[in-house]
Amino acid sequence: MKRFFYTLILLLSFSLTSCNSYSKEQLEQDVKASIIAENDDPSIIVNEVNLIKTMENTYEGFVNTSEQEGEFQYSITVFVDGDEFLWEIY
Repeated sequence: MKRFFYTLILLLSFSLTSCNSYSKEQLEQDVKASIIAENDDPSIIVNEVNLIKTMENTYEGFVNTSEQEGEFQYSITVFVDGDEFLWEIY
C-alpha cells in the first residue's frame, strides 16, 4: 500500500510539472537548478536567475553569481518547448 501511495504521488507530480506552460517563477527556479547541476566549479555560486518573456517560447534575462573575483551578472536566453527548456549563458 505504501508503494502504491508513493507511485501515485510521483505520477501526480509528473503530471503537474509536465503542463505546456511554465510559470515565470517556476522556470527561473528550474533554470537555476539546471545551471547549478551543470556547474563544475564549486567556487561559483548561482544566486539568482531573472527572466523576462520576450517571445512566445523565449525568455531573456540575467544570472547573478558570486565568484572568487567578486559578484558577476551574465546574460541568459532560455527557449521553452512544452515542459522542456534549453538555456544559453553568454
